[in-house]
Amino acid sequence: VYIWPQNDEAGAKWASQVAELAPGKVFKVMVPEGIKDANDWLKQAGRDALKTGLAFARPLAAEPAPTPDETPAGLVIKAYPDLQASPMAVPPQVIEGVLYRAGKAIVGGTSKGRKTWSLMDLAAAVASGGKWWGFQANLGDVLYINFELQEFQFRQRMEAILKARKCKDASRLHVLNLRGQAADMTVLRPILEKAISERDFSLLIFDPVYKLLGNRSENDASEMADLMNEFEALAVESGSAVVFAHHFAKGAQGGKFAIDRMSGSGVLARDPDAIIILTDHQEEDAYICETILRAFPALPPFGLRWDFPQLKP
Repeated sequence: VYIWPQNDEAGAKWASQVAELAPGKVFKVMVPEGIKDANDWLKQAGRDALKTGLAFARPLAAEPAPTPDETPAGLVIKAYPDLQASPMAVPPQVIEGVLYRAGKAIVGGTSKGRKTWSLMDLAAAVASGGKWWGFQANLGDVLYINFELQEFQFRQRMEAILKARKCKDASRLHVLNLRGQAADMTVLRPILEKAISERDFSLLIFDPVYKLLGNRSENDASEMADLMNEFEALAVESGSAVVFAHHFAKGAQGGKFAIDRMSGSGVLARDPDAIIILTDHQEEDAYICETILRAFPALPPFGLRWDFPQLKP
């Protein structure tokens, strides 16, 4: 049974009542924030709302009642000497010198600026334990969440990349093809958490990030902070590094600082732990890569050149 309740307290109460009466499993369609109910969603998005709603409906289960006196684990205050006395848990690096597990990274560039090719190459590098743009990618399982390409296009590109890398074992590479099923990250995150709970993914790649905005505006700082919090929660819960792609603002970008070239709110370019910026070079099929890293020493800008199907230093 699939139910589409109103997006308010009354709707939640009604959904619980229906779940108690309905035979078999009950799935709740998660209407995005800011939309009253399924009818409003259908009016705004048409058939896409129907496809997305059914695809990402999740089982309705009663939530345990909170214990009033219970202190959340994340709010335990420690004296620093106690913290010093406990073992320091340093997560493994996914990309040496760039990104730890449970961290977040954004790759920004122009439209059609090889961002998807680069992220697919990163996925192949981690899944095979190879190099990516000169950085060592440590071997691990990867999930690529693809909103951009048709399945056959994704396969064609990945086959070319794996051939270029001489990779014979792609068993650590996993794909979730969701083209045509753009979803609010608030709806998708708990579903993904459940889907990946039985695997230890080193890296989750979302391409592109704007497909996960839902009703958020990329120009609204508070709404983008909310989106980044969803990625943060997924990274912390799963222990996986999260990488996503975003596009530059329109117009010439050469006169801006690297961190200011991406479209929308500055939150997108300041929240991630690693910011990787690809800017067109004056030479054809050449790019300048600039990085801004929170957890590692600064790296000097370096050049990349397109050599199908990869960007290479």
